Amino acid sequence: MNEEYSKNKYLSFIIPAAGKSTRFNQKNKIFEKIDYDNNFDVLQSVIYLAISIGIVRKVIVGYNKNSKQARDGIRAHSVDPSDEITNEELINNLKKVDFVEGGSSRQETVFNCLKYLKNQNKDISDDWVIIHDAARPCLLVYDILEFINKTLDCNISSIMALPLVDTLKKVNEDKIIEETIPRENLWVAQTPQMFKFNVVFSSLKYCIENKLQITDESQAIELNGHKCRVHYGRPYNIKITHEMDMTVAKCIINHIERYILEDVEFNTNEDQI
Repeated sequence: MNEEYSKNKYLSFIIPAAGKSTRFNQKNKIFEKIDYDNNFDVLQSVIYLAISIGIVRKVIVGYNKNSKQARDGIRAHSVDPSDEITNEELINNLKKVDFVEGGSSRQETVFNCLKYLKNQNKDISDDWVIIHDAARPCLLVYDILEFINKTLDCNISSIMALPLVDTLKKVNEDKIIEETIPRENLWVAQTPQMFKFNVVFSSLKYCIENKLQITDESQAIELNGHKCRVHYGRPYNIKITHEMDMTVAKCIINHIERYILEDVEFNTNEDQI
């Protein structure tokens, strides 16, 4: 990791986690257990991923204040003086994590987190912010470190993404195919996404003030005329949306844990993905 950067810059990690999981069978997916031993849930996995990145100085989780499950989950993921935690490093890392009330949409939740950061640190305009879905628990720390380094090297807003490999069909309301869309130069967006604070803050502010609905932060950047590039993501960086996705995610997590225990190095060469 860029040691000079870690000494002089402030890198924040935002986890938007205020969604209602409406497509996940009436359960909040981020509080579902993800490992086969039922030791940690999806949100815990993403929080631990964030605090494991040495140069991340603050982790902000945007949560749904109206959800009792979310409020109970927040308490479970916070450090309390009465907690029987003896691992000093873990305690210090968890103190990096702050919880902020989210909004009614993803962009409002992320913007609330950005405003919180701005209030905590006035001189943050030129620092970097990473935004990562609470429902993407399958990345390795190495994957995000590599992404951070590539973004710093090119010094431009960046996202993880994968080139589209399947044939893309446009259908009508009766599910009848109307058109086959060429997949050349089409990429599937993932997170993490990484931006300079002032760029993402002003872009989201513009979208909210003008009632523009966006699906991710890079769209806000695009609508505001800023450049944003893609870096190769990971096929296993899936987003849990439906219950079947949870089954797949558990298989990936179990597989990754086995590789880590066996000290096997993943091949993440972009030319071979």
